[in-house]
Amino acid sequence: MQKSDFEYLLPADRIATHPLQHRDASKLLVYRSGSIEDCLFSDLSEVLPDHSQLIFNNTRVVKARLHFIKTRGAKPIEVFCLGPYHMSVEESMNAK
Repeated sequence: MQKSDFEYLLPADRIATHPLQHRDASKLLVYRSGSIEDCLFSDLSEVLPDHSQLIFNNTRVVKARLHFIKTRGAKPIEVFCLGPYHMSVEESMNAK
């Protein structure tokens, strides 16, 4: 398996930036029995097998993308923060 196996063209205009007003009209891609179907989220109860469990969470992505350039000519460094971290800066830098 190569990293290139997962590369594909995804035009920016095909990426949702805001949720639909009627969330149950959101698209749902379903894979079953070797085929892929385009459905709607409102179809979820029809496509889930019996005795399925749904687990919900309320996590959010923190909008924190930091760009650093150490010196001229050096490659920029990007840090993408997903949320607060409980350790101090020193502990974080030493964490593995």
